[in-house]
Amino acid sequence: MHDRLDPVWDEIEKIERNLALAKRRNEPGAVRRARQAVEGLNQEHPGVMMMRADLLAEEGQMDKAIEIYQAALQGDSPDPEIENKLAAAVLKKAQTNDFGMAMSSYETIADAKSNLVLSLVVPGLGQLVSGQTKKGAMLMGGWLACLIFAALIPDGFRGLLGIFGIKQTPFNPLILLPIFGMGICFAISWGDMAGQAKLVVPDRKKHVEHPVPPVDKDFEMKL
Repeated sequence: MHDRLDPVWDEIEKIERNLALAKRRNEPGAVRRARQAVEGLNQEHPGVMMMRADLLAEEGQMDKAIEIYQAALQGDSPDPEIENKLAAAVLKKAQTNDFGMAMSSYETIADAKSNLVLSLVVPGLGQLVSGQTKKGAMLMGGWLACLIFAALIPDGFRGLLGIFGIKQTPFNPLILLPIFGMGICFAISWGDMAGQAKLVVPDRKKHVEHPVPPVDKDFEMKL
């Protein structure tokens, strides 16, 4: 309980009322004026420290707010209101950190899946986007070299179309060599990005073992 004979608490309650009223009126600079009013009081007073921490928490500076709340509770008789505000600040900080970690995890999963799709478009492209420059350049360079080699083979692509009756061009078996090389580049690129995506995407089918209560033990009632 606050000491009603302490004039500092009266000043703090006045600052709180003015701040709440200013917020309801959407007045700009309400927090700044409250901070200026608090600066004119005894900074070692628990109530003043609590008010300073309240303003910091309202601005999102949870670490500083928690530090000041803890300092305000160092006295012989800790104030229950400050204890409650400290607990609320710690909880809010934990929730904020959990949300940030969740968002970071979702972004990582999205990036991994996007890179996997890019590796299906052009071999090595997913690796280049994810920062694996050397590996991506080698895969993309190998694929382009095979593509150029295939384009230089006489009647190469037209011969392939001739198999399906689209072109009346004899089939050149030499075209199979660069096509095989292009397929190898695709397989390596896609397999590499698929493996990396699997590392960051949680396995929802993975069995999670839960502790089993000792139901097989004899139950003994003690009176």
